[in-house]
Amino acid sequence: MPVALPTSEPSAAAEKGSSLWHDAWLRLRKNRLAVFGAASLIVIAVACFLGPLVTPFHYEEQQLDLRASPPMAELVNIYRPEDLSAPFSWSYVARLRVDREFDRTGDAEAAFARLQKGESVTLGTRIYKLAPHRHILGTDTLGRDLFVRILSGGRVSLGVGLAATFVALTIGVVYGAVAGYFGGMLDTVMMRIVDIIYSLPFTIFVILLMVFFGRDIYLLFVAIGAVEWLTMARIVRSQVMATKRMEYVEAARSLGFGSRRIIFRHILPNVLGPVIVYSTLTIPAVMLLEAFLSFLGLGVQPPMSSWGVLIKEGAEKMEDFPWLLIYPGVVFSWTLFSLNFLGDGLRDALDVRSSAD
Repeated sequence: MPVALPTSEPSAAAEKGSSLWHDAWLRLRKNRLAVFGAASLIVIAVACFLGPLVTPFHYEEQQLDLRASPPMAELVNIYRPEDLSAPFSWSYVARLRVDREFDRTGDAEAAFARLQKGESVTLGTRIYKLAPHRHILGTDTLGRDLFVRILSGGRVSLGVGLAATFVALTIGVVYGAVAGYFGGMLDTVMMRIVDIIYSLPFTIFVILLMVFFGRDIYLLFVAIGAVEWLTMARIVRSQVMATKRMEYVEAARSLGFGSRRIIFRHILPNVLGPVIVYSTLTIPAVMLLEAFLSFLGLGVQPPMSSWGVLIKEGAEKMEDFPWLLIYPGVVFSWTLFSLNFLGDGLRDALDVRSSAD
């Protein structure tokens, strides 16, 4: 008589293993400040890189008749009826109603008119149509749209932050990995070189680079990255020195793998956590350095702008036109806070001690 034997089929509800990266992702999603920082950075990056393409103004476009117009003022362009392609003159209407004096030339008759949408203004014997227009955040002292300049400046500031961080990441990771893996006299010499470079004043170092090689934005990337890699090298060195004693590294050595393969295939992938965290914290530090250099006149050169340049220009006119400092400062601070929120969240998410709890 046949007897049914119990089968040991795997349970569908068996617990699945999870990797360190999966656990870190779950913890990161639960960190509201980190999620807010990441979302804010996405919004800022998309606005800075795509916004200038759809705005009606160019960051170099100057309208000298609209110098330092306040935010959300209604700008009125006066056109000749027979030639609507070229404006005759500009004015702005604060709160939609202001009496302004218009002068055709230095010796022409002046006319006064209350500017309203869709109406006309008579200057002497000629009639000019009114075409309303707005600058959301106002204009700077050269009549350039401040909103567009903030977006264009964000391209430069974010680009400097990412490019210089990439330079620092590349140099620091390779340098620190070599020093930490081989150790001995090589490690001592390499770390003494780092200490010597650390002792050099950063500002003087950048000034010397600018004097010898000229003021170039790409040189700015290299100059900042050439200083920021020092801390990255120390972090990677300490992580590699701790990791190279692990059993899987000893097993790789016993199998005859070369040092290059062990470093780049077995050690560096396991020290990426601290590297990623420090990279997210390096970007705001680099952006602050760029703003500091721009404030000293050593950063981005006209007609290009960055958030540091805009803050410098706004600080010079702060008493008369405070919006020139407030809006770039708010966007810059928002970006720095978002980067720090994301960096702190990544640090907590990738903390091995947290994953063990």
